[in-house]
Amino acid sequence: MAPPEPSLGARFETRLIPHDLREEEALHVTLDALSDLTVVANKVFAGITARVQAQKVLVDDARRRVENAGSKIRAIAGSNRATRVFSPAKFPGVEGRGAHAPV
Repeated sequence: MAPPEPSLGARFETRLIPHDLREEEALHVTLDALSDLTVVANKVFAGITARVQAQKVLVDDARRRVENAGSKIRAIAGSNRATRVFSPAKFPGVEGRGAHAPV
């Protein structure tokens, strides 16, 4: 099971290395701190990757809708026939899409 994605305001902590340790102890503490730092960095980058993938889905959806609208415009462009467009007074919203969350 994958670890939960960190939230936008997540805080991570790593160990500080005391300066008054013997060389062998300092080496062990440093290696432990680096291991912890690796875990934290992996969590941060996993969160960034997940957020980028989610935004990519939104961008791909917008690109698909723009291409669809462009193909409809090209279909009626240059036509000698009159075209009547029916549209509600308010632009229709798309279900499932709300306000965008800040990046």
